[in-house]
Amino acid sequence: MRHRGGLLALTLVTSGLMLVPPSATAAPLRSTAVAVAARHSAPTRIRVVIRTARGVPATVRLTHGRQHHMVSKPARGERLVRRVRVTPGTWHLTGPAVLAKRRVWVIEARKKGDPYLEQRSADIRVRRHHTVTAQATWYEVPAARLWVARTTGSTASLRWRTPVKDVRFMVRRGDQAAQTAPQTVHEGALVFKGRASRATATGLESGQAYPFSVFVRNRGQHGDKAWAGPVSVRGTTSFCSVQTSLTVGDCQALLDIARANPNADLPAWWTGDPCKDWLSVLCAGDRVHQLMLDHTGLHRVPASISDLTDLRALSLGSNHVTSLPTSASSLPALTDLELGNNGLTSVPTGVKGLSHLGYLGLSQNHLGRLPGWLGHLTGLYDIDATGNRLSSLPDGLGNLSDLAGLRLSNNRLTELPEWLGGLTHLSTLSVRRNRLRTVPNRIGRLPLHQLNLGANRLDRVPAAIGDLSHLQFLWIDHNSLRRLPASFGNLTKVLHLYAEHNRLSGDISPWAGPLSRNGAIVRGSNSVVLTHNRCLNAGGDSELATWLDTFSHGWRSGC
Repeated sequence: MRHRGGLLALTLVTSGLMLVPPSATAAPLRSTAVAVAARHSAPTRIRVVIRTARGVPATVRLTHGRQHHMVSKPARGERLVRRVRVTPGTWHLTGPAVLAKRRVWVIEARKKGDPYLEQRSADIRVRRHHTVTAQATWYEVPAARLWVARTTGSTASLRWRTPVKDVRFMVRRGDQAAQTAPQTVHEGALVFKGRASRATATGLESGQAYPFSVFVRNRGQHGDKAWAGPVSVRGTTSFCSVQTSLTVGDCQALLDIARANPNADLPAWWTGDPCKDWLSVLCAGDRVHQLMLDHTGLHRVPASISDLTDLRALSLGSNHVTSLPTSASSLPALTDLELGNNGLTSVPTGVKGLSHLGYLGLSQNHLGRLPGWLGHLTGLYDIDATGNRLSSLPDGLGNLSDLAGLRLSNNRLTELPEWLGGLTHLSTLSVRRNRLRTVPNRIGRLPLHQLNLGANRLDRVPAAIGDLSHLQFLWIDHNSLRRLPASFGNLTKVLHLYAEHNRLSGDISPWAGPLSRNGAIVRGSNSVVLTHNRCLNAGGDSELATWLDTFSHGWRSGC
């Protein structure tokens, strides 16, 4: 409940439940005023003046011991003046809450000289000239969205705030017509009745709309007839609220994922704090930054995923997600997207608008091609399309000047495009287990640290590979190579060289000699792997033979 310039609006908040006022423009402020003027004389008379908004009835009750007087103003008109004969003494003035115009009106009595004292009654000493005024400001409980944040089974915790302690509320489950008389409040299931600001509703299910009826009465008023109302409210339950550490939008987007995948393995969801207790959710402040949903059995991603506007990383690997909603392209902060092992037959168009995307994981799917529009995602620095059915690469990828990693192993590529040599930041290239027969000479221009050409159909490799001055790991195993160019001796930064399972034979000293003297080969039996070749020799260089025995155990196994 909020007091703002005389307007008191009731808000039902739940630890769960929040009845949020609609965004429509608030109704103009109206108030009901009761002025009581007492003049000490015998007999004593009190002049009662009741002012209300047009169409709002009001009743004032004056009580002194067993004596009482009722002054009622009908709904018509805005002002009523009535003189009441009373005996000297202290008279107690009260005004019950009323329902009018689908709003609840409650008397606020203010004694003269104490304009900031808000109460529902006032004591009048009938001895001197004085005036007591009471203002009634309507309380409106609008139809709004209802949030349930904490539940256990089918039980929901409800909470609301009230600025005045002596107003009592009754909240009932179920709709009642606004014109229903207050004495019929026994209808429906009682959720709450009293002065507290919280209650519990049972039998609720997540994501369902429920009606509630709210009644109000003043302190000191008893009986069903004293309740003013009902005002009906209706809302949809959710586990999100302002009480959680997440924004409602982010929390709701997570719940939509769970509702769209009822059989998914998300056991920690639906309870506790999303940022602290929900599996696979990593937060920064009140926003979701990482969502790791690998191996959870997801089938569908709802459109509301776009509400996670601070999401940096989204991992959906090893599920059954075959598409993404187009709204996913509205994730402005997303830099990492993992879609591997999902059975995708095409790259979802929802990826197209992810202008800040840096990593794109597409491995172990059924992709026959990569779309050319990937070249417009100029922030991409790593693409993993391992284990698909790619037979060629689109020219658009040549526009990815910041691309540092390109993983295309286990596909059906027969050649590498010439534009590959223009990727001036490419440090990792893996094309293992394809159908390559040649490698372009321009590959020597790349700043590669890792190059994997293993398990292809190569019978030779270009001498330009010797120009890869930053190369540290080289795989050329499981091919049909008969010789290695002498330029391999220039690979002085290579730590591991794998050339097993080829057809190499004869003198290898032209390239192995320089490596033994100047190279950075890591000492160990598997640093230079030359097994399963034909008969190799060190060209009569005994030091080289000793070096090979140390760094490449079994290099002469083919002899």
